[in-house]
Amino acid sequence: MYTWNKIKINISGTNKGFITDIGKYLHASYCGSGDKDSDIDISIYYAEDNMLPPISQGVKLKKSITLTMEREFELKIYKKGEEFWYLYQDIADYWLDLENNKLVISIHDKPFSFQYYNILIFFLYPLGLLLENFGFYRMHSSCIDIGGRSILITGQSGSCKSTSAFALALNGGSIVSDDLTFIKRTGDRYAAHTITRLVKLHGITMEKFYPELSGLGSLKNDEGEVYFDESDINKKTVEKSTLDSIVILEKTGKRSSSITKVHPSQVISHLFPSSIQINNGKFTHNKFIFLTDMLNDIACYKVHFGTDMKNFYRNITGILKNGNK
Repeated sequence: MYTWNKIKINISGTNKGFITDIGKYLHASYCGSGDKDSDIDISIYYAEDNMLPPISQGVKLKKSITLTMEREFELKIYKKGEEFWYLYQDIADYWLDLENNKLVISIHDKPFSFQYYNILIFFLYPLGLLLENFGFYRMHSSCIDIGGRSILITGQSGSCKSTSAFALALNGGSIVSDDLTFIKRTGDRYAAHTITRLVKLHGITMEKFYPELSGLGSLKNDEGEVYFDESDINKKTVEKSTLDSIVILEKTGKRSSSITKVHPSQVISHLFPSSIQINNGKFTHNKFIFLTDMLNDIACYKVHFGTDMKNFYRNITGILKNGNK
C-alpha cells in the first residue's frame, strides 16, 4: 500500500518483480501491505496468467495508433461505459475502470529493455488517469519551485523543457516534476505535484551545459537520455508549491532569453498530454472546466529560451517578482 497526497493506492498481483520496481520510481510513501480502505486498487500479473477482464459484447474500438519506443508497435484502445482496455501489441495490456478506480495490468517480462519505460507506460500513465478522479489533473509540462512558488513550463517536444528545468534547479530552484505535472485546486490555490521521482536530461545537453552532473548516479537509455533521482538534483525538498505562472518555452539558439506575456488560449494545446488520450465524456468535460478556470487565474508567458542558463534563471525570477495577474 502506498499513500500519495492522502490517496491510498493498493498494489497486488503475481508479478512481484514489476511491483518491486515500481517502488524505485513512484513518488509516494509506502505504508505496508494490505488492501483495506484503499482508494485505488491495482493488480499486476504476468501475461500468461490471463487475468485481464475479457473484451465482451458492447465494447467498442475507440482508437488504433502506431507508437515507437525502442521499436514500433500498435496500440488499440477499447471502451465500454467507464471501462477501458489498452492493448499493446505483444507487449502488455491493461484494463481500467474509471468508475470504481481499478486497474489490472497484464505484462510480458520486461517488454522494453529500459525498465523505466515499462513502469512509465504501463503503470504511471494509467495511474495518472485514475488520479484525475480525485481532482489531480495531468499537464504536459515540467514544473520548478522557486521559494514556494512554482512555474509550469510547457511547449512542443524538443523545446528544451527538461533543459530549462535543470537550469532553474541548478541555479537556485527545485524540480517538482519533469514532463508530466499534476495540478490540484484547493480554494484559490493551485498546487503542483508529481508521481515519479525521476527527472531526465539528454546526455549531450548534460555534457554541454551541466558537466558537473556526470558524477551523479543515474540511469541511461539507448537514446542517450540520462535519468536522475530528483533528490540528487534539488538542493531543497519541496514541501508545498503554489502555481504562480505558466510558460510556453520556445528554443531559439540565441544566447539571451526573452519573455512575452501571452493570452491563455495559446497554452491550452500544449498542456494536454499524450497522443493516446481519448475523449471520455464527463471526465474530459471536468478537466476542461478545471483548465479554463486555472488559465483565468494564472498568468501565461512565452519565453524564447537562450543558451545562457543564468540569464534564463534571472528572466524566470523576474516573472515571479512581477507577481500574478
